[in-house]
Parts: sequence; C-alpha cells; structure tokens
Amino acid sequence: GFTYINANVVPWALHNKRVWWREKILKIGSGQAFFERKVSMILKSGWYLYADRLLNRTLIGIDLIYMKDGKIRRRVYAKRGIFQDGKWVLKDVYIRSFGEGERFEKRDELVAEFISESPEDILKKRQRPEEMGILRLLNHIRELSRRGQPVQREKLEFYRRFSYPALCFILVLYGCPLALEVKRKGLAFGLGWGLFLAFFFWGIVQLFSVLGEKGAVYPFLAATLPNLAFLTGGIILMWVRKM
Repeated sequence: GFTYINANVVPWALHNKRVWWREKILKIGSGQAFFERKVSMILKSGWYLYADRLLNRTLIGIDLIYMKDGKIRRRVYAKRGIFQDGKWVLKDVYIRSFGEGERFEKRDELVAEFISESPEDILKKRQRPEEMGILRLLNHIRELSRRGQPVQREKLEFYRRFSYPALCFILVLYGCPLALEVKRKGLAFGLGWGLFLAFFFWGIVQLFSVLGEKGAVYPFLAATLPNLAFLTGGIILMWVRKM
C-alpha cells in the first residue's frame, strides 16, 4: 500500500500542486518570467520534445524526435526556439530524415508548425521525474538512455520509490526502544532523541541523494544504503535493549 501510494499517488499530487502554484500564486498567465530545466514531453502532434531549458518564451538546446512504428523517422535539432505571434520559430536548425536513405538539411530558421503548445502549456504539461508515475518514469529513463542522456537523477528517483516506504519499518525499530526509555528517563529525553534521529537520518538520506545525482554513487546504492545502515543500527539497538 505505502509503495503504491509513493510510486503513483504522490507524483500525481506533486504535479498538480506545482501547476496550482504557478497558476494561482505565480500568475504565469500574466506574463511573469519563468524558468525550467530539462524539459521533456510528448507534444499534441506526436513529436517528442527535449530541451535543456525554457527561459520565458525561449527554448534552448532543442531536440525534437518523430517516431513511427517504433522507429525514428525525423529528428530536428535547434540551438534555440522563440515563441512569437503564437508560433515557435527555431534558430540554427539541423534536420535529419530517416527512410530509405538518410537525408540531412541545415536551416537558419524554421517555423515549427508541429509545436502547437505555448510556453505556458509546456510548463503545465511538463513533468519532473518526481512527478511521474512509476511506469512513465521507467519509460522516460529508457528513452533518455537510448538518446545517450545522463539518467542518474531519474534512476535515483525510481529506486527511491521503493526505498522510502521502508522508512516506516525502520522508524518502528528505533521507536520501540525509545518508547521504553521514555518511561525511565522522561518525555524530554525521548522527544530529544527522536528529533535528533529524525534529522540525522534525513540528512544522511539527502547526502546520498546528492551523491547519487552527481554520479559519485550508483543510484541504487544512493537510495538503499541509508536504509540498510539505519536498519542495521535499529536491529543492534533492539538487541542491546533486550540484553
């Protein structure tokens, strides 16, 4: 139950919270400046859009892919794209067409009629890894890997979907001995140690998360090592308490 909620319900809630925040609090529709990194989404036209960042009404580092029957049919690279007069105008464009023979074309400018989404639409539809359901996240990882993109952050998020629910069990291991100590040493002792362990554990989790995102630690280990370390500590604490 906890795993399902963490893998599917929480991402949905995070995405809707971000959309609400942008619409109701930041008032993006009013023309206020906005910024997003690593834009990745499927357009209404069926094209896959990837961009390094979205700054106001400009997409930077654009990679557009059109697939049919599981194969890439067309690919468009552009250094940037500017949204003006309701259309995206791509600059410094390279077009590759795949079929019976590969064709390559370079253009200084291209009006991308197949991108009907405005910058506001992209912000609403674009989902971060932590906002994707488990299956969509897995497909997203596979697609990025196929394109040769770094996937440390996405893999870390995938493994965390299964490691986070284990926190409940680990906290019980620490909570039981502390509950017994409260009777002997008072409520202040139990509350103090509880807060210390909670913040210490969360700090270790965040440290390994950063290491995993930077590639210093393999994402699977970054997601599971804190749990394993504190699980071992909890078991030892229970054993010492019995002795």
